[in-house]
Amino acid sequence: MGACCHGQGRTILTQDADLASRIPPKNPHLQRSRSPPPAQHTAPMADPTEIPKYIDDPPLILLWRVDDLVPIVLCLIIGIFTGSPSTMFKLIILGVLLVRLYSKYRERRPDGHALHVLYWYGLLPLRGRATPNPFCRRWLP
Repeated sequence: MGACCHGQGRTILTQDADLASRIPPKNPHLQRSRSPPPAQHTAPMADPTEIPKYIDDPPLILLWRVDDLVPIVLCLIIGIFTGSPSTMFKLIILGVLLVRLYSKYRERRPDGHALHVLYWYGLLPLRGRATPNPFCRRWLP
């Protein structure tokens, strides 16, 4: 027959394969076939999705935050358009200095302060219905 396991208020019945193989079937026509189980279909693995550890983490490119790379990349692009290697090198140095100044500014302000400043000066368009015009400075009741 089978073994009976009692645990955590439940009764679990398990089949003893060794015992079942030693008992001859009563009717050979009712005997189960010993064919292997059908192969399970396995879907191809998709590329793993990277999930940030914290929900408020800013997006990263390699090791740097996106807002840290923007000044360097912009200065690099302007330097490429000038065509002079010395000007490009100077603009990259300027971009690195801007990143250092911005990181000091960002550390002294609350999160999202840069986006607030962009909205305040009208450089960050928001399309929500409840978003007021950033140029309306005084509200009358």
